Amino acid sequence: MKLKRNLNLTDSILFELGGIIGAGIFVIIGLAASKAGSYIPISILIAGIASILTAFTYAELSSAIPEEGGEYAFSKKISKKLGLIVGGGWIIADVLAASTVMLGFTAYFNLILTIPFISIIGLIMLALISVSGVKKSALANNAITLLKIIALVVFIIFALTSTQTPQPAIQTGSEGILAGAGLMFFAFSGFGKITELSEEVKNPEKTIPKAVIVGVVIVIVIYLLTAISALNIASPQQLSTTVTPLATGISSKVVQWIIIAGALLATLSVALTLINGASRILYSMTKNKFILKLNNEGVPSNAIIIISTVIALLTLAVKVNTVIYLASMALILFYALLNLALIYLKEKKTIKTKYSFFYPYPQIIAFITLIVLFFSLTPMLG
Repeated sequence: MKLKRNLNLTDSILFELGGIIGAGIFVIIGLAASKAGSYIPISILIAGIASILTAFTYAELSSAIPEEGGEYAFSKKISKKLGLIVGGGWIIADVLAASTVMLGFTAYFNLILTIPFISIIGLIMLALISVSGVKKSALANNAITLLKIIALVVFIIFALTSTQTPQPAIQTGSEGILAGAGLMFFAFSGFGKITELSEEVKNPEKTIPKAVIVGVVIVIVIYLLTAISALNIASPQQLSTTVTPLATGISSKVVQWIIIAGALLATLSVALTLINGASRILYSMTKNKFILKLNNEGVPSNAIIIISTVIALLTLAVKVNTVIYLASMALILFYALLNLALIYLKEKKTIKTKYSFFYPYPQIIAFITLIVLFFSLTPMLG
């Protein structure tokens, strides 16, 4: 049985937005504000530039290699061993990211009601959606994505039109801005996830490049407006003292409830995207018949169950700040290497891409920027 091509351009763009807008803007922006202070919009812009440049890389690679498994399929073109290393690394990065996202989900849920193991309950629900088929999963993601964007728009309008006294600026140096950018890159890190479902996308050579680039551009605008709005009603210090920063400083209970609802939906949709993506990489990498088995809906259900179980165990075993730093650094490193992979494959003439976006300048600039962001985070592990 083969995977079914059910996803069109709209599905793919919303899948990208669903995979990007989540814990980063609703949770990690507070931690990033503790580093960048009032310059958090600059940190977001730096992370956004690195993301859009790397999105060009995804667009080129996916046009030449429209195969299930995304990053694994790309690196496998260099060598099978490298493919296994990169594929395994991306699974680890996705699992760490999903654990971060579900810890954020728990934090916002606890503002309403404290339920033991709520992250596990959420993951079970997501796994059931995922195994029900990619089209049903996409429909759920599309609805959730639109709702969380609406929640952010409500927050932006409320915060920018608020009559609350503007918060004093807190200045920081270049090191703080770069560290903030490194953390906020996590908020963009879902881009390109649609490449992991390439064999389930209609006309992937054209659809995926458009979806990746359009998705990142939309997110940059939303994130910048959200950060500027947040600083209008709360100081960087206030944002940094909580894992529910966008619910901080809101005087309106109605708007606060909308933000909480948006955060819950956002974290769930990102986790769903990560589960789908990681399970497809695992499916593409393995020769194990148990993992390769597709259910009646044409999805690798056993791979989904394995990935969801590992994420669940991590949410019970790790602290949110620790997993944020680890996930951010892992994702930055692998995105950086992806830019080098495109340069290598094109110079060796291993692939012929259907699109070229000012090659190789975006890849070189993105690689250097991401390496700088990687090392800006290393002091935080000490």
